[in-house]
Amino acid sequence: MGLFSKKSDSPGVSPPPEPIAVGPDRLAEAKAFMAEWVHIVGQASDPVFWDALARFGRIGDAVQSPNTHSGNMQIFDIAKSRFNNDFKAMFDWPWRNWLAIAKAANQVADYELAVQVFFFAWTIQNQVTFDMNVTGEVGFEKPSVETFRAIAAEALAAATEAPPDFVVVERSIRPPVPRDAIINGTSQIVG
Repeated sequence: MGLFSKKSDSPGVSPPPEPIAVGPDRLAEAKAFMAEWVHIVGQASDPVFWDALARFGRIGDAVQSPNTHSGNMQIFDIAKSRFNNDFKAMFDWPWRNWLAIAKAANQVADYELAVQVFFFAWTIQNQVTFDMNVTGEVGFEKPSVETFRAIAAEALAAATEAPPDFVVVERSIRPPVPRDAIINGTSQIVG
């Protein structure tokens, strides 16, 4: 068995945790982050950009640690105790939590937030490259295919429920994205 292989029959090791509970405070924190993110993506300096990714990870309850010996040991210990040595699940954990945020946003008709979560995921999926240092410090990598598709499905549901004149700002340096474009784009991902 490889060093990073999942060991499913370990006694005393719990399965990956369920997504976080999403209440009004978490929704407000997520909404505030996204309001700032649209001014960061595509225009901020690298330190500001990477700090924003770390904040996204913290809101999503990511396991974050500097790339030091003690930091790496902390990540290994958490991967073993909370994620059954499944590093892929551990680094997808913040995305699953943001999926829960998108679902909660849809439940309270905050369609903009649900779509913004998708826009963030799309940017990370298509425009960001991670290395070990970045992954450890922000606590996530690109979302898994399954989680990315589920986030897209929430954005599709949001745009479908939204009024015809619905638009969402993806980045402040571009015009807002209209409802029909959101529906068309997410439909292609969801299938």
